[in-house]
Amino acid sequence: MTDRKRGWGQYRTAPKVADLLLSCCMRRSGDQLLDPSCGEGVFLERAAHFQRWLAENGAAPPGGQLWGVEIDSQAAASAGETLAAEGFEARILVRDFFLLQPGGELPGTFDCVVGNPPYTRSEWLGSAGDGTDYKTMLAESAGSGPNGAPLTRLSRRSGLHAYFVVHGLRFLRPGGRLGFVVSNSWLDVAFGEELKRFILEHSRIVAIVESSVERWFTQAKVNTCLVILEECDDPAARASNRVRFSQLNWPLDSFVNSPPGDSRRLAEVRTLVERVLSDGSLQGAEVRVRLVEQGDLEPEQKWGPFLRAPEVYWHARRSASTVSLGEIGELRRGLTTGANGFFYPAPEQVDQWGIEPEFTRPLLKSPKELSSIRVAPEDLSGSALTVSQQREELAGTNVLRYIEWGEKQGYHKRRTCAARPLWYSLRFPKDAQDRTVVWVKGVWNRHFVPLLEGSAVVDQQFYTLAVDPELVDVMAALLNSTWVALQAELAGRSNFGDGVLWLAVCDVLGLRLPDPRVLSSADRRALVQALDLISQEPLLPLSQQVASAGRQALDEVVFDLLGLSRSERLAAVEAAVGLTETRVRRAADGRRRSV
Repeated sequence: MTDRKRGWGQYRTAPKVADLLLSCCMRRSGDQLLDPSCGEGVFLERAAHFQRWLAENGAAPPGGQLWGVEIDSQAAASAGETLAAEGFEARILVRDFFLLQPGGELPGTFDCVVGNPPYTRSEWLGSAGDGTDYKTMLAESAGSGPNGAPLTRLSRRSGLHAYFVVHGLRFLRPGGRLGFVVSNSWLDVAFGEELKRFILEHSRIVAIVESSVERWFTQAKVNTCLVILEECDDPAARASNRVRFSQLNWPLDSFVNSPPGDSRRLAEVRTLVERVLSDGSLQGAEVRVRLVEQGDLEPEQKWGPFLRAPEVYWHARRSASTVSLGEIGELRRGLTTGANGFFYPAPEQVDQWGIEPEFTRPLLKSPKELSSIRVAPEDLSGSALTVSQQREELAGTNVLRYIEWGEKQGYHKRRTCAARPLWYSLRFPKDAQDRTVVWVKGVWNRHFVPLLEGSAVVDQQFYTLAVDPELVDVMAALLNSTWVALQAELAGRSNFGDGVLWLAVCDVLGLRLPDPRVLSSADRRALVQALDLISQEPLLPLSQQVASAGRQALDEVVFDLLGLSRSERLAAVEAAVGLTETRVRRAADGRRRSV
C-alpha cells in the first residue's frame, strides 16, 4: 500500500459506482452538490455529466453548483485539471473537511452530499495528514453540534467514513440526500452501534445497497456498500420510513453498459435505480430488495442479514420452536498463552527436557490439523503445558527445570504471563467434560464443528461450548448442520476483504437452534446417528459437503425439526452455499487484481 493510500485512504471510484450513487441522490439538473473528499474528481466529473443530461436540451447548468473539498493538494489539482479538460466547472477547496462548517468558505447547505470517504482504519488515523491526533479532533469537530454539545460519541474504533457521515449530514438542506460509498463493517460490528443510532435519529434511510457478486474497490481490503440518507428532523416520518436493503446479484456492467460519456447511460442508471429504490419488496434474480420500517431497526442489531438473508432465514428464526445457543450453554475462549513457544512445547522439546506426562495435555492448535468432526487425543500432534502447582511442589521435577529455562528467556516478563499469579500456570476449566463441542473462530470454505474427545485443550483460535453432558452429541449434530452454516455466514464478518469468516462470542451465542432440551428420544437418536455418518466423511468445502449422504441426512432431521417446506430447505442450502462461495470468490478476485 502506498503512503497516500494508507495515510489518506484514497481509492479511485469506478464511474459505474459513482453513477449509481449520483442517480439515487441527484434528482434535478440544478441540484447543488458537495463531494467532501473529492480526490481526483470522479464524482464531480460524473455529476457534471448528470447535470447536463438532466437539463433540458443538454444545456449547461449555472455555475457554482458543484463543490469539492480535498485535503490532498495533489489530488485536488488533478481533479481541477480533469474537469477543465472536459469543459466542466467546479469549485474545489484544499481543506480538511472536518474544519469546515456550512457557510463561510462553503455556500451554506446542499441538495446532495456524495462521495467516497477515505478507507482509513481507526488505528491509522493518528498518522493521517500532518500527524494531528485525528481521533480527538474528529470527536470534537464531527461529533459536536454548533453549540458544542455532543451529537454522538462514535467508538474510537470507527473508521474515518463514520465521521464523514456525521459531519456530512450537517451540510444537507431539508430533504437533501447524502450518498456515500463506505465499508460495510458498520452494519454488523459493535463499534457501528453509535453510527447506526445517529443515522436513525437524524435521517431517513433511503437505501443501503450491496453487491453479492463483485467488490467495488479491489485494491482496498474492505467490502463496501452504498448508504443513501435523507435529511429529516421529523421523528414520526423517520419511524414510518421504509428502508430499502437492496442487493445486486449481477455485476453493475450488466445493468449499465453505455460508455461513460453517452447520454443513454442516464436512462440505464435510472432503470436500475427504480429497482434499487423500489417501493415494494423484490426477490428477483438480478436485484433483491427487502423493506424494513425504520422504526423497527435497532442500533444493536446486525443490519447485514437484511441485505443477504433469504426469506427462510427470517421464517425459521422467528419460530417459537427455536432458542438461541446462549440459552443452552456457555461459550468459552480457548487458551491465550502470551508465549506459545513456551506453553506449546514441540514433541522434541518435551522429550529433550523429559517433561513429566502429568504436566501436559493434548492440544488442538489449528483447524488445519483436523480431518474429521470427531477428534481423539491421539489425532493431535501438539501439547500444552498444564502446571498449576507452586514451585515448592515441583521440586526435583523436570518441568521445574523447563520453567526456570523459560525465565532465562524472559517469558515471565511478557504482559500476559506477568499478569498471572503463577506466570507459568494457564487457566483451565474445572468442569472439563470427556467430550467437548468446539467452535472454529475463523473459517474459509468449510463448515464443521469438531467434537473433541478426552482431555485435550484448545488454542484461542477456538471456542469450547459448555453444555449439559447429556446434550453434547446432540449439540454437535445441530451445530454441524447447513442451517447453522447459513446463520454463521450471516452472523460473522469478513470486512477487510481477506475472505475469512470470523465469529465473535456474541455471534455464536446468537445462533438459533431447535431446542435440544425438549426433543424426543427419537429425534435425539436421529441427530446422533446423522452425526456418526458425517464423522466418517472427509471435511470438504460446503458446496461439496451438502451433497454428501451424511450431511443430507443431518440436514433432513434439522429441517424437519424447524418445520421447513421442501422449497424452504432448498433455499436454505442454496443460500448457505451461495454466501460462502461469494465470500471466498470476492476475496480471491481482490487478491488477484491487487497483484
